[in-house]
Amino acid sequence: MTDVRLDPEGTAIGFDFTASSRTYVARYNSDTITAVTQGVATEPPYDKFSGPNSSFSRSPFALAASATGVLIGSTYFGYVDWSDNNGTGAGDFGTRSATRRILFGARTVMSDLPTSSVAAFMGQSTMTGPGGGSGGTASITVDYAARTIAGATVFSPASTGGTGSSGGPAPTPEPITFSGTLDPSTGRLTGVITHTASGATGKFEGALYGPHGVEIAMVFTMSAADGTRYSGLIGGRN
Repeated sequence: MTDVRLDPEGTAIGFDFTASSRTYVARYNSDTITAVTQGVATEPPYDKFSGPNSSFSRSPFALAASATGVLIGSTYFGYVDWSDNNGTGAGDFGTRSATRRILFGARTVMSDLPTSSVAAFMGQSTMTGPGGGSGGTASITVDYAARTIAGATVFSPASTGGTGSSGGPAPTPEPITFSGTLDPSTGRLTGVITHTASGATGKFEGALYGPHGVEIAMVFTMSAADGTRYSGLIGGRN
């Protein structure tokens, strides 16, 4: 079982980085982990750590791909993925795991945002569902006069397998829609997100980042009536 926890930012949720030792201390309420960066990956560059019962990565968000296929990362926000489990190590992952996703970055101050225009953002989503899966292209609209947000993305289920080197036919992307509000006092984005194919619903939380709100990012989690869960991130650039 995997729990994806979604909570407001605060002093109890976040991470600290010590440059001299390249060590992160991540905080999630009463949970903490100390992670020494063991490697740096690319596309886009990120720090990663992997231990017997935990893993940690800090990365910009891949918003798009260039003409040559190189992933283009976000400029003003990033995210932390921190997972652990109750296994004994050496391949034993136990019976329960927790995944914590934390957004961080240069949040846009409210006085720097438009008050009457409508902004369109294009980007990507990344998510997991039953047996894995992935996200896809995302479109987001923010109406600054109405203080509302709406958008759509897709979930591509994990392949069911099959014959041939491809492992079976490519899965058909399934629509995901979301809508919510922009809090005029904090700049926080909150709302409801729905996966039509499974009937799963849930909530998202996020913010605008950079000068004039040039980038946007949200984390979300959804649950269906049968207990199926989906979670991930959505990011975009104006």
